[in-house]
This record gives sequence, structure tokens and C-alpha cells, in this order.
Amino acid sequence: MITLSFKRFGNGIYISHTDVLRSLNRTMRRAGIDVNYSKGFNRHMSLKLSQPLPLGIGSDEEWVTADVEKQWDKEEFFEKIKENCPPYILPTAVYVTEKNPSLAAKIVASDYEIVCKEAEPLKKEIEEMKNGFVATVTKEGKTTEKDYTGYVYGIEVKDGVIYCRFAFGNKNLRADVFINALKEKFGLEIPLSAVTRKRQLVQSGDGFVGAAEYMESLDA
Repeated sequence: MITLSFKRFGNGIYISHTDVLRSLNRTMRRAGIDVNYSKGFNRHMSLKLSQPLPLGIGSDEEWVTADVEKQWDKEEFFEKIKENCPPYILPTAVYVTEKNPSLAAKIVASDYEIVCKEAEPLKKEIEEMKNGFVATVTKEGKTTEKDYTGYVYGIEVKDGVIYCRFAFGNKNLRADVFINALKEKFGLEIPLSAVTRKRQLVQSGDGFVGAAEYMESLDA
């Protein structure tokens, strides 16, 4: 198994999770990397992406695992991907593991940076949202209110940026839901393009460890 971390930026923030997967499929083919296919009637290239972000949010750390047919030198693999990936995807690191690291299942939190100069005067009030807040959520045409107490692991407002750590995975606080809560509570108008996911994290005891550090511990 080979796992690649990459950045998604520029026009890539407006491309759906499914289309990012299609782009990576094409990248593997152009690079001449043979990836195994799933079994069954609807066969597809065995690529496993970490969980999706809302459209309009960039990311400095996305993950994809490829079930490759042969052993690759990490540097050679990295260069082939870098030469053939679309301009909105930038590879950052490669890891080789014997088994699928199942990052989509193991990642439980994400760190975000939200650029908002208007947040500075509201520093105290915004940081208190780490103790919990209620937000309006629309899903499948139905609007409800949801209590997000316990979904926020940290908020800090500093120099015109809101630094956040949210639950991400089965227990999930989407960055766009948080932004909508900021609008409802404080009238802040923040475009999704002002948000960047900086890091993804896995559970480690009572705390968290970065997904990159976790992958380094598995790297062959």
C-alpha cells in the first residue's frame, strides 16, 4: 500500500470529492502506476480517500491510499505523481505500509484556519464557543437545530485568524456549519474560501496525533 498526502487549492476547492477521486484515477494512469481494482460487477481502481470537505474549502492535508500492484521507491512514486497531477493538487509526502492504514476511519479531528479580521473584537465570545453552541442545520431539505457541545476541541482568535479544532469523522462538525453559527450569533460574513483545513488528526490515548505522524509510525 502507498499513501499520499496532498494539498488541494485554487480551483480545486470547488471540485467535488467524487471528481477529486476521478482526477487521482487519471493521475495514476498518466503516471504509469498500476493500481489494483476492486472485485465484483462494478470494478473500480482501489483508491481510498480521506473523508470529504464542503465545496469551497481548501486543504493543506488530504490523504489517498493506493493498493498498487508492485513495490515502488517512494521518491520515484512521488515524482511521477507530481509530474502528472492536475494543477490544483500538490503532493506533499508518500508513505509505504504493508496494510491499508484506513485513515478515513481513524481520523477523528481536523484543524482549520479561518481568516476573518472582524473576529478580533469578538475574541472572547468566539473562543467561548468551544464550550458548546447550537447551530441551524439543513439536511435533505429539512432544517433542524443541533447542539454541538463536545464537537469543538479548541478555538483561538489571533491576528485576524480563527484557529479551530473540530471533531471530524463519525462525530463531525463541518466548518461551514461553524461559519453559519458565527453569522447567526455575531453577523460575521465569512466566505468558505477564507477557510483552510491545515491538518487531520487520529486518536492517541486521551489526545490526538497528526495523521502524518501516525503514518510515519507505520511507514515501512
